[in-house]
Amino acid sequence: MLAELRIQNFAIIDRLELQLAPHFNVITGETGAGKSIIIDAVDALLGSRADADFVRAGAEKAVIEGVFKLPQSLQIEIQSMLDTEGIEMERPDEVILTREIRTNGRSPCRVNGSTVSLQFFREVGDKLVDIHGQSEHLSLLKPREHINLLDRYANLMDTRHALATLVRKLNDIRAEVDHLLQDEAALARRVDMLGYQIEEIRATAPQVGEEETLRDERTRLANSEQLAALTTEAQRMLAGGDDSESAAVDLLSQASVLLHKLARIDPNFGESSALADSLSTQIDDLATQLRNYRERIEYSPTRLDEVEERL
Repeated sequence: MLAELRIQNFAIIDRLELQLAPHFNVITGETGAGKSIIIDAVDALLGSRADADFVRAGAEKAVIEGVFKLPQSLQIEIQSMLDTEGIEMERPDEVILTREIRTNGRSPCRVNGSTVSLQFFREVGDKLVDIHGQSEHLSLLKPREHINLLDRYANLMDTRHALATLVRKLNDIRAEVDHLLQDEAALARRVDMLGYQIEEIRATAPQVGEEETLRDERTRLANSEQLAALTTEAQRMLAGGDDSESAAVDLLSQASVLLHKLARIDPNFGESSALADSLSTQIDDLATQLRNYRERIEYSPTRLDEVEERL
């Protein structure tokens, strides 16, 4: 039953709070006093179409809130409905509906303070209130309510709720079984995939550090012509070539001879003479290394393809 009704900025109502007594209440007044507006507000509270025209002139929104006391026969059903939406009930025998009507056309609905869809809001309202007008008995015109009338008449509501609880548990168990079966199938597919990947890794047999070695080799193979040109030119500068141009080794050797002569005259050039001899030897070794490196350079497209494929 509706125990409290609060209306704010609805039509001609600025603010109204009603405390309704149990059982039977009568609202009386002359024509135009606002009796029908209260019924319109309750109708909106139950999820009917809410027009922005209902908002009182000068206000941004109208607010309607109702506190409903639940009979024992309805508590389990309402609790079940709210559980599906994750809405808590502070008291098992009470539910609060709130409807806002804004001038921008929006009309948010809340049950126990939680925002819900208009469809769910209507479903809850249908369980709480039955509106009868002239020659109009809404519950009797709703086929889905006929089973409720029959069950209440036969005093089967407790049995019905007990069965509904069992059905929900059964559906939960079935859903869990389906989930486990799906997980099992997913795990089997995962095992197959991992097994295939393991076999690929075993067939490839990668070695520690192999990737870096292959990348270095790929760089050398891809630049073999440039490597050959650079080492040839460096070797020519150090050791000379077919032309008559003086090489670094020859020039340094000549300088070493001159420094020997200077050292015989001035002992202070002894260290410089020894350094020239050492540098001459090192330059000759460097020229030999360049020649050997040049001889090992080869341009092999086949090997380059092999390295790329391995990478």
